[in-house]
Amino acid sequence: MTIISEDEKKIINVGAYDIWFSMYSTIMINCVSIKDQITKAMLFMDEKYCNYNDCLDVARQFNLIRDELSKYSPEEAVYDMNFIDKKAPWEGRLSPIITSCANMFSSSDGEDLLGEIVSICSYGYYAKKYVQIIDV
Repeated sequence: MTIISEDEKKIINVGAYDIWFSMYSTIMINCVSIKDQITKAMLFMDEKYCNYNDCLDVARQFNLIRDELSKYSPEEAVYDMNFIDKKAPWEGRLSPIITSCANMFSSSDGEDLLGEIVSICSYGYYAKKYVQIIDV
């Protein structure tokens, strides 16, 4: 999966779909208390598109998500919300630098995925370019 700005100046290689879905699942399960504050971020994840007018709101909401997920240990990450007991492939093999669900997910380049999403959405707003998610 790839997240890309309309002008292709910003690109995030997410990697396999299961990483994206695990992050989505973790947000859906662990961010219930802020669900009314992150509607645009979740819409972006669902529809795989964000108009530049909404990009700054989406970036802010992903910062809220990161703040909320920082309250949860890496063991509380959800691999698949449809099969909650399904074991994640990384179980028992996490790097000690992963301290919470907030820094649990990384791009295929090893960058913090939540931070990268904030960055590309901020760019989309200021450059007046939409941002989309492409299944590759």
